[in-house]
Amino acid sequence: AGAAITAAVSGLVTLELIKIVAGCALEQYKNAFMNLALPLFTLSEPRQAEKHKVVEGVYVSLWDSWDVRGAVTLQDFVDHFQRQFGLKVNGVTLGSSMVYMAFMPAHKKRLPQPLRKVCKVADDVTEVVLTVTFVDPVTKEKVNGPAVTCYLG
Repeated sequence: AGAAITAAVSGLVTLELIKIVAGCALEQYKNAFMNLALPLFTLSEPRQAEKHKVVEGVYVSLWDSWDVRGAVTLQDFVDHFQRQFGLKVNGVTLGSSMVYMAFMPAHKKRLPQPLRKVCKVADDVTEVVLTVTFVDPVTKEKVNGPAVTCYLG
């Protein structure tokens, strides 16, 4: 039974990988559930991930991420989002560590510092995944963006 289920799963995974390489539409993908003890074999179709609005014209899903390259200082990082999307950075966290919070006066001193220093990462680390919160300039409401991968130079 172990070999049979392994063969079935391998075959189904291979079919889905072929669909990815061929560039098939979402409707052609399938999710399979198998229970050889019953026997039960069902297929379902995945649906598009829900997207939420960040700012006018920018929508992201749970699976999206933004990449930032070339930001040397925390100020460069913050300015990137102002230029690219018109968003004001409200907070930046790395895991459970607060890297920058706009409402904390002491954190303003961190803006000219290198990202590597404020994130407290080793020299051999080439990228960090940050959680960034924004303020919409029009509504003044808090806006959540996707995860942000920052490539350290």
